Parts: sequence; C-alpha cells; structure tokens
Amino acid sequence: MTAASDSTAEERDTQGSGVSAEGRILEMVAKGVALSDVLDGLCRLVEERRPGVLASILLRDGDRLRHGGAPSLSKTYTDAIDGAAIGATAGSFGTAAYRAQQVIVADIGTDPLWADYRERALAHGLRACWSTPIFASGGAVIATFAMYFREPRSPSPRDQQIVEQITHLAGIAIQRKLDEDKLRESEDERKRAEEALHRAQAELAHVTRLTTLGQLAASIAHEVNQPLAAIVADANASLNWLAAAEPELERVRETLTAIATDGHRAADVIQRIRQLATKTEPRKARLDVDGVVSDVVALVRAEVARHDITLTLDSAPSLPSVVGDRVQLQQVVLNLVMNAIEAMAPVTDRPRKLVIRSERHADDEVRVTVHDTGVGIRASDLDRAFSAFFTTKPGGMGMGLSISRSIIEAHGGRLWASPNAPHGAIFQFSLPVA
Repeated sequence: MTAASDSTAEERDTQGSGVSAEGRILEMVAKGVALSDVLDGLCRLVEERRPGVLASILLRDGDRLRHGGAPSLSKTYTDAIDGAAIGATAGSFGTAAYRAQQVIVADIGTDPLWADYRERALAHGLRACWSTPIFASGGAVIATFAMYFREPRSPSPRDQQIVEQITHLAGIAIQRKLDEDKLRESEDERKRAEEALHRAQAELAHVTRLTTLGQLAASIAHEVNQPLAAIVADANASLNWLAAAEPELERVRETLTAIATDGHRAADVIQRIRQLATKTEPRKARLDVDGVVSDVVALVRAEVARHDITLTLDSAPSLPSVVGDRVQLQQVVLNLVMNAIEAMAPVTDRPRKLVIRSERHADDEVRVTVHDTGVGIRASDLDRAFSAFFTTKPGGMGMGLSISRSIIEAHGGRLWASPNAPHGAIFQFSLPVA
C-alpha cells in the first residue's frame, strides 16, 4: 500500500471511529469521570490511531510535573519521571512546559535536552519523544502531552493533527478538573467561614445570656428563696403538728402537698436558669410560644414587682405550634422584656405597664408582641436599634437586639420595632407555624 493510501485510511479512521471516540471522551468529562481515567482514555485513543505510539500526559504542579495518564508506559518509568522539575533541559516534557511550546526530540540517544533522563528512557526502549504543552483557558501551561516511540522519528503533518486534537481534549478535561477543585475549595472555605461565624455567634449569644442572668441575679435569688422559705416554714409547722398529743395529720398532709408544690416551683426556676446558662448546640423542635413566654415570666416576676410594673399576659386561644430552639427563643423574649423593664425604670409620671401578647398573625405565622410605657425610641433609631453595638443604655453592650434579630431570622421569622402611642415602644417578632 502506498503512503497516499495510508494517509487516506487514517483519515477514514478519524472520520469514523475517531469522531465517536472523541465524543466518548467528552461524555466522560461531562459525566465527571475521574480525571485519571479520562487522561488514560485520551492516551489509548492516540495509541489506537497511531500504532507504535506510547502516549503520556503529565499535570503541572507548581514547578514540577506529576503523572496524569500513561496506560502503556512502564510504571517504573512513569514513577521515575513523576515529579520531574520543569526546566530548560528537562527532557521533552519539562522543557515543553518551561518554554510553553512544543518540543520535538527525534532521537533521545543524542539530544542534549535528555541528558538527565536519557538512561531511564533508553533502559525502557524509548528513543523519540514529542511533547506539547496543554494550556488553560487563561493561557497558562497546565500539563504536557507526549508521544513516545521505540525508534528515532520526527512527526508528520498527520501526527501534528492528532497532537492538536488530543491537547485540545485534554485541556477541556483538565480545565474542568481545575475549576471543580477551585469551586470545591471555595465551597469548603465558605463552609469553614460559616462554621466559624456560627461558633462566634453562639458564643456571643451565650455571653449575652449570662450577662442578662447576671442582671437578674437578685430577682432570681428572690424567686428561689421564696419557695425555699415557704418549705422551711411549712416543714417546721408540720413537725409541731406531729409533736402534739393528738397529731393533726390532715393539716400535715395539706402542708406536705404545699411543700412539694414549692419544691417544684424552685426546681423549675433553677431548670430555666440552667437552660439559659448552659452552652449547647441549637436543637429545634415543635414548641408552644406561650410556654416560652411563661418560662421567661417566671424569671422576671420579681424584677417586674421591684420596679412597680403591671404585667399583663394576653394570649390568643389555640395558638399553633412553631418549630424552634427553646433556649434561643427564651433569650429573645427575655431580652425584649428586660429592655422594656429598663425603659420604664426612669418613668415617674405615668403607670408602668408591660403587656406581652401572643396571637395568630396572617395565616401561617405566630406573633409575640412586647408593649411598654417607657421612654420610647426615636423614629430614626427604629432600624439602628438592631445594629450591633448600638445602645442608648449606659454600660450596654448593644448586642442584645442584634443577636435577637439574628436568632429570629434563623428561625425563618422577623423582628421589628415601632412606637407605642402615646408612650413607650413595641417590639414584636413573628415565626412561621409548624
């Protein structure tokens, strides 16, 4: 067969199985097949089209080249050049990456570019190597494609066409892998940043809860001491009744029931304090908003009385449940109630009234509203009040409302403020029903 007929046969191969083979490679890339398998597939495609060729693809890693694909080369040889430095005389592959242009070595046995790798190559029967850089979309060299032969030879125009096609396909596959790695690193970095932010927010929320509990220390002590004092008094009375000539057992029974009730009351207060003071991961579950409000009221009852405030609870019947973290929602209500109490502390010319209202809002929300008759809030500060470090209180951190809004928004709700005519302010939040 003549050289012309050989060329024609090769062209028919390209137009037939070659095009479908290229399609298979692109399909592998689109499906996210491992890059090593794609590169091995490219090398086999070249070897099928050019019998006698041993194909190799090396991936750039900084100033070195790493193994990418070479299914027909000896593993001993690929291991030997894995990590080869990129340089001016680094074989065909390292020099092609260094120059960013094709390097043709027709005879490895005599070419000075192979001085450092000649013995390894000749020991594996490799005599010629043509290496072509593979470029990223931005123009940087990201890999090299090499065609090895077991006899000295130079490329034909047909060989160059194959090189051009394979480097194009390899560039698509490698660029996709680089883009995926960058996206994954960016996603991992974003997740790490979000986790760090979450930890910082949780820590800040915990510190804020502890600060609020510190402000309530006297009131909490009163709430605990009151039932404990009643328990002691009832126990002494019971002992006296039992010591009588005719023990008054019925009175003792009634008093023991009262002791149990007061004991549960003190335990409930302590449990609520522990919930707010303990640093735990958020745990969302179905809960009753009125139950959250009741938990907070139990903690602030003495503080409300100390400031001569009239507290009114106004709860709509049959409110639907919401999904939320009980401790976090307690923190929000506690913050709003303590702000209302502090806002009313300087008021002397009108009654101090605190109203906590829970109701259905629209069709798919529950709303909790805290009304006070305190000093109020300027219209210009209604939005700024939720900014971090904004405060109108001497010694205030300016974090309570900011944290409260972030908690409510994390629950899929919203928190806002408005004036309470003629005096005071209204803070309210809404949560989606479960």
